[in-house]
Amino acid sequence: MKTTKLITTTLLFSTFALAAAPAAFAAEGEASTSDATIGFTTHDSPTGPVNPENPGTPITIDPKDPDKPTITGQNGPLSLDVVPNFHFGTHEVDLSGATYKTKADPARTSQSYLQVSDHRTDKNGWTVSVKRTAFVDTAKNKAIKGTTLSIPAGAVRNEISNPQTPVGPDRIASPAVALADGEEQKIFGTKTADSDLGKATTTSLLGEGRDDKGRLTVAPTELTIPAGQAKEGCFVSDLTWTMTASVFK
Repeated sequence: MKTTKLITTTLLFSTFALAAAPAAFAAEGEASTSDATIGFTTHDSPTGPVNPENPGTPITIDPKDPDKPTITGQNGPLSLDVVPNFHFGTHEVDLSGATYKTKADPARTSQSYLQVSDHRTDKNGWTVSVKRTAFVDTAKNKAIKGTTLSIPAGAVRNEISNPQTPVGPDRIASPAVALADGEEQKIFGTKTADSDLGKATTTSLLGEGRDDKGRLTVAPTELTIPAGQAKEGCFVSDLTWTMTASVFK
């Protein structure tokens, strides 16, 4: 009898305990929370070359191309990534003076363009200047004096501003320049310090134009040598491209 009573008491206690502790069901519409996180660090790595006609698209520069541009390898967040080289070939001496042109090839636009990347979040505006030396043959200790290097205006495109459509010169400038011996001029830059101007990657395809059928053309860079200056030798002019964190004025 005691055993039976004990069991009955235990069952009654358990049943009562369960009834006294209702199940913890969520109320209808009750919210729960979680989170998603992301962090950023300064963009201090180099930016590789991109297509000057569509700066959102990376390209590979053929290292064997004799007319290839220079890839600077500059670190960000503000960097001048690509600058052109200008080769005028070898010619017979002409003491009457002459103008020589680079080989402008619409199928090889990577030969003649400038590229800037700006990933700064606290500052805006940038300008590229170019300065050159006289043409000198150091091996023969000769120089050609009075030359003019004429670089055509460029068509500017920006990676985040409809990249296949040129940006107006009132926003980002890339004017034609004519450089005398030892002269420096501004060649590429943002016209204002607007926060959305010239960010990410911006290119200037030098000499870009269109023919009467809308096909791409590229005007050459020209070198003018005055009368009486041509002489035998291999002459080099060094171009120095400088980036500054200020607007183009």
